[in-house]
Amino acid sequence: MLASMRNIRERKAAEMELAEAYRKLEILSRTCPLTNLANRRALIESLNHEKFRFERSHETFSIIICDIDDYKFVNDNYGHNVGDFVLKEIGQIMLHKLRKQDILGRWGGDEFLMILPQTNAEGARTLANIIRQRIDEHVFEYKDFKIEVSMSFGVAEFKDYENIHECLSLIHI
Repeated sequence: MLASMRNIRERKAAEMELAEAYRKLEILSRTCPLTNLANRRALIESLNHEKFRFERSHETFSIIICDIDDYKFVNDNYGHNVGDFVLKEIGQIMLHKLRKQDILGRWGGDEFLMILPQTNAEGARTLANIIRQRIDEHVFEYKDFKIEVSMSFGVAEFKDYENIHECLSLIHI
């Protein structure tokens, strides 16, 4: 009779460390590091998920794309730290106006995208106007600077389009 024993505690600890590192990497690959919102990759995955849900249940959803008016002016006149601050603040303002099932992310640069499940175009336009008004009223204060910011919004309701890009191409900001 032959018996062999091995302590695998270290190997198990290393496997757990590796699994945690993969989890963190997955989060980093789907999140905008500046705003901590979903990034473009995560937004596209969510849009495709909503499209599949639409195909299955015909539950409508809407998309809002918005960008900061004259964002280059903010960066050029106040500096990139202020521009970054404005992006983060706007992200938080919008996030607080959304429902739990809605998805907000940074589409790129000064653009944000919202995915609104079970929402028609009229509901999306109402939300866009609420957010626009809230941002118009908000004074962005960074150190000694007080900056007024406005945004432009475009809305589309996903209908029976062949793909998400076709729907997105119809949105005019």
